[in-house]
Amino acid sequence: MAFRERVKQVADWVSDVGELLANPRRRENPTIAKDYTEHDFRWGVGGDWTPQTYGEYYPKSVPVYSAIKLRQDALARVPLKVMQREGNGDAPASPDHPAQLLLNKVNPFWTRGDLWRATETYLGLWGSSYWYLDKQGGEVTAIWPLRPDRMRVIPSRQNYIDGFLYNPLSQNREAFLPDEIVWMRYFNPMDEYSGLSPIAPLRLSVDMGFDALTSNRRVLLNDASPGMALSTQATLDQAQVDEFYKRLESRFQGPNKSRRPMILSGGMQAETLGFSPKEMEFVMSLRWTLEDTARVYGIPPVMLQDLTRATYSNFEQADRSFWQNTMMSQFMFYAERLNEMLIHPNFGDQFSAEFDTSNMPQFAENAKEAAEVRKLYVEGGIITPNEAREQLGLEAADDEGADELRLSSGGGGGGGGFPFGMPEGEPRSNGHSKLKVLTGKYRRLSRSWEDTGLQTERAFRENLAPLEDEFQRMMAGLFDEQHRSMIRKLEAHRAAHPARSEAGIRGDLMVMTRDEGDVAPTGGLEVFSAEEWVEPWMVAGAPLFTRALRDGAMSQILQFDLGITFDTAQPIPRSWITERVEFWARKVNTETSRLIVQEVVAANEAGESIAQIAERIENVTTANKGWRAQRIARTEMVGAQNEGHLQAYQAANIPRKQWFTARDERVRLSHQLAHGQIRAVGELFQVGASMLTRPGDGPEGINCRCVLLPVFEG
Repeated sequence: MAFRERVKQVADWVSDVGELLANPRRRENPTIAKDYTEHDFRWGVGGDWTPQTYGEYYPKSVPVYSAIKLRQDALARVPLKVMQREGNGDAPASPDHPAQLLLNKVNPFWTRGDLWRATETYLGLWGSSYWYLDKQGGEVTAIWPLRPDRMRVIPSRQNYIDGFLYNPLSQNREAFLPDEIVWMRYFNPMDEYSGLSPIAPLRLSVDMGFDALTSNRRVLLNDASPGMALSTQATLDQAQVDEFYKRLESRFQGPNKSRRPMILSGGMQAETLGFSPKEMEFVMSLRWTLEDTARVYGIPPVMLQDLTRATYSNFEQADRSFWQNTMMSQFMFYAERLNEMLIHPNFGDQFSAEFDTSNMPQFAENAKEAAEVRKLYVEGGIITPNEAREQLGLEAADDEGADELRLSSGGGGGGGGFPFGMPEGEPRSNGHSKLKVLTGKYRRLSRSWEDTGLQTERAFRENLAPLEDEFQRMMAGLFDEQHRSMIRKLEAHRAAHPARSEAGIRGDLMVMTRDEGDVAPTGGLEVFSAEEWVEPWMVAGAPLFTRALRDGAMSQILQFDLGITFDTAQPIPRSWITERVEFWARKVNTETSRLIVQEVVAANEAGESIAQIAERIENVTTANKGWRAQRIARTEMVGAQNEGHLQAYQAANIPRKQWFTARDERVRLSHQLAHGQIRAVGELFQVGASMLTRPGDGPEGINCRCVLLPVFEG
C-alpha cells in the first residue's frame, strides 16, 4: 500500500471517533473508551513507555550492553523450524516451504541472525519489537524490523487495534494495517498497548553505576595534587626551588631511575599524598549495577564476567541455568507471537514455528538424564519400555514384553538396590500387589519403601521443629540488636552535628551505608557494616548448626543401625560447620545491608526527615524478624540436618542416596519431579535446572522441606 493510501487509511480510522463515543458498539475490550482519549485514537499510544533515552543505555552501559548482547547471540544460535501437523503429532515441514524460506532469509539485506539480534535488542531496551511484513500479491516476501521508540499503536473499540503509526509526529509518518505488523511486547500492567521495558526498573541502578564512573573519571582528570610533598624549616627563594626541581628531575625522572632511593637534606621531611578511600570508592556502585542488570535480564552474574566467586563447575551450571530458565521461556514467548501473527494468518493453522534446541549442548545433559531416569523406571517396574519410548519421543518397539512391566528382584531402586535395606521377612520378589500409585505427580514406590520413607520424614520433621523455632528466635534477637545499633549511631551522629541540616545528615547516610567493612571518612556515618556483624552472628549460630548436623547424623545412625559413631569435632563435620556458618553470617548481613541501602536511597530521593529514615530502618528490621528469619531458619536447619544424613552415609560407606519430598500441595514442581530420585552418595541430584548434593542445597534449596534417605544394596 502506498504512503498516501496508508495515511488516508489512518484518517478513515479516526473520522468516526465522535460517533463511536456517542454510540458505543460491542468492543473487544470494554475499558478502551474510558482509558484512552480522542488524541490516543488519532495518534496512537505507547510513546510514554518507549522514550528514545532508553536506547542510549545500550552504547553507554557496559552491563546493559553485555546482558543484551549475550541474550541476542544466544537467540541467534538456535535454528527456527517450521513444523506441520500430521496425525497426532508435528513433523518438520519441507525445507522449501515458503514460511521456512522466509524465516531463513528474511530480506535481501538482513540475515536471520541480524533480525533476531535486532528483535532481542529492541525488546531488551524498550520492551516492544515490531516486524513489518512486506507483502507482494498477498504473500509475505520480506521481514523488516522497526524502531519501537518511533512506533505507536492505534487502539480500536471493535478490533482491539486498528493499526500502527511509524513516526506519528513527523512529516514522514507511515501507517500500517494490523496484518502488516508482527507485534511483540512484554506485558505492562499500566498500559496493555505498551510493552514494559526492562530498563524501566533498572535505570536507577544503571545510572548510579554510570555516575560513579563519571565521578571517578573526573577525579582523575581534574586532580592537581602531587604524589609527594617535601617540607623544610628553611625559607627557599625561587632560584633554590628551581635548582631543586632541576636536580630532582635529573636524578629520578625516567623509567631507568624509577624507585631510586632519595636522600633528603637535613631538616627536610617527605610525605606521600594520595586519594582518599571515598574518592576511590566506586567499585561497590558498579557491583550493584551489574547484579541488578543480571537480575532484570535473567543472567547469572558470572556470565557477565563477575568472576569473584567463579569456578569451572559453577560457570557451567550458570550457563545451563541461563539457557534452561531464561532462554527457554524466551523461545516460547517468540514462538507464540510468530505463530499467532505471522505463521497461522499467512500460511495456515496446520503450520507452526518452534526453536530447535535438540543440538544445543546446554540441553543435551537433560536428554541423557531423561533417558537414565526412564531406564530406572523401566527396571523398577514403574513404566513399560514402550511408555518410556513414548515419553522420549521414540516409536514403539515390537519386541515381546515391550508393553509389560518389568519387575526386578531388587525392587524399584534399579540395579538390585533396595532403599532402607531389606525388611526382615520381606520376600525378594515383588508382585503387582506390592506397587502403589501415589496421588498427583509422584512416581510409584513399593509400599514398604514408602512407609519407611514416611517414618523417616516424620522423625525429620519432629527433630526440625524445635531447631527452626530456636534458630528463628536467635536471628530475631540479632536483628533487634542491629536495629538498636543503627538507631544509636543515627542519634549520636545527629547529636554530634547539631548545626547540620536534615539534607546533610541524609547525605552522610547516603554516602556511608556499606555492605563491606570500609572505614568511614571524617563527617560520614557508617550506619551499618555487614563485616562488623559477621563474627557475632557466627558465634550465635555455630551451636545451632552443630546441633542440627549432629541430630541429622545420629537420627540415621540409630534408625538404620549404621554401626558408626559421629563426632562433630572431627575434621569433616568441623570444616563444614565453619564454612557454612560463615557463609550464612555473611550472606544474611550482606542482604540486610542491601535492604538498608535501598531504603536510605529512597529516603534521600524523597527528601524525608531523619525520623522517617529511622522508621524505614525499623520496617526493614520487622521484615527481617518475620518472614525472612522464618525462611532462613527453615532453609539452614533443613540443610544442616540433611548434611548430617549425608555425612553419616559417607562414614558408613552407604553406596547411594534418595530424594524424598514432604508430598503435599506445598511441594514445588521441581521437587515433586525429584521425588524418589536415586544417586550415588558422591553424585548430584537433578532438581529442576539445578544439580544438588542434598535437600537444602543452593538457591533451589531455599524453603525446601525434603529429606535425604539411604539406599542399601539388596
